[in-house]
Amino acid sequence: MIIDAMDLLYSNKFDAFALVSSDSDFTKLASRLKESQIYVFGVGENKTPLAFRNACDDFIHTEVLRAPEMDEVPEATTSKPQTKPTDGKRSKRDLCCDTRLINILRNSVRDNADEDGWANMGACGALIKRQYPDFDARTYGYPTFTKLYEATELFDIDKRKSGSARLLDVYVRDKRN
Repeated sequence: MIIDAMDLLYSNKFDAFALVSSDSDFTKLASRLKESQIYVFGVGENKTPLAFRNACDDFIHTEVLRAPEMDEVPEATTSKPQTKPTDGKRSKRDLCCDTRLINILRNSVRDNADEDGWANMGACGALIKRQYPDFDARTYGYPTFTKLYEATELFDIDKRKSGSARLLDVYVRDKRN
């Protein structure tokens, strides 16, 4: 596969590669592709070595791609079981106890903040993905960065209308400021 990837690289026909593996043997390939200005998507399990995850521009854990499991919840009034999705959302307490997560979120806001302490959410998310290619809000049970920031209750969120009346720009500020 590595030889085929290198042949494809030299054809200059591709802007991105997706490496679907949890094997550290592909770390060097990911690094080589990035050196050639090729965007590298990595997809693998949580057990994927950190070196491989960091060698990619964007790394997605397969665990966040799986459909939510269905739990059977019996209803008291009927004998028919109902299904309820398990969302896997971490509680505010669990999120706030994760010092690594809180540091990542706070640092992204600090590094992108204007003089009033507000930072564009898109810039914060982009910075986090650049620094931690395997970071994904879905890992914590939230579909977006905005929902993750909101769940911690450590940040103010401001949704502002942009040039187009249909679009909103989202800004975030650390409540400590």
